[in-house]
Amino acid sequence: MDHQTESSADLDGVIDAETIESLKSLCDPGDLSLFHDLTDTYLADSPTRLEAVEAALATNDAGAMERAAHGLRSSSANMGALGLASPV
Repeated sequence: MDHQTESSADLDGVIDAETIESLKSLCDPGDLSLFHDLTDTYLADSPTRLEAVEAALATNDAGAMERAAHGLRSSSANMGALGLASPV
């Protein structure tokens, strides 16, 4: 198995390549800055969303947990991060 195939196999079920390609298709040809901006925003926002989940767990607040988990799953699904978007 070559490195590219091995890397792709490692991402099966974690990253949705179709969603990534769909996001890239929103960009002007040869300019992926929009995709990079979307990715940067997702990566910057996710820790705050995770902290909200942890805070809801710590306070046993089911409503806050539902809202925080929904926000994290939704943003993850929009970015093709299936590993975080899938309910457990």
